[in-house]
Amino acid sequence: MTHVADLNQELDLPIQDYDYYLMLDVIEHLKDPEAFLDGLRAKLDDSPRTLIITTPNIAFIVPRLMLLLGHFNYGHTGILDRTHTRLFTFRTMRRLMRDSGFQIQTIRGIPAPIPKAIGDSPLSRALLWMNQALIRVSPGLFSYQIFVTATVTPDVAYVLSSTRASTATAAA
Repeated sequence: MTHVADLNQELDLPIQDYDYYLMLDVIEHLKDPEAFLDGLRAKLDDSPRTLIITTPNIAFIVPRLMLLLGHFNYGHTGILDRTHTRLFTFRTMRRLMRDSGFQIQTIRGIPAPIPKAIGDSPLSRALLWMNQALIRVSPGLFSYQIFVTATVTPDVAYVLSSTRASTATAAA
């Protein structure tokens, strides 16, 4: 089943029917990711649910070097894609998830798509292997993208409503 929606508007989707939410290269396109995540969370109960997010890492070494050289150019694709409205680092992604009531289960770096950029060859595979090794040393500096899995915690309105219902049932 496919649902089409403007994620910058209030969610009007049957999201309660799903246990997993994939936001692969989506959150950086939203005008207000905090409002989106708050709205998502407000529509859910205390059932176990998992949110999976990928987003570009603005702290990747290439944009840092470009800034050092005085360049900040948006392009058609990549970390500085023209359609990106928000940029994230590992720290800002952790803060976004925490402040929006999600508990991070996994956060890790994804290497640059070197074979896609320069073609699949022994050189590109060696560079990809090197990028993966460098991510283990410094994820914030060498990860092209950030990969997050998080669980949803119930929001205050749900907890209050659930508590009131339980109390009313116990009192009856």
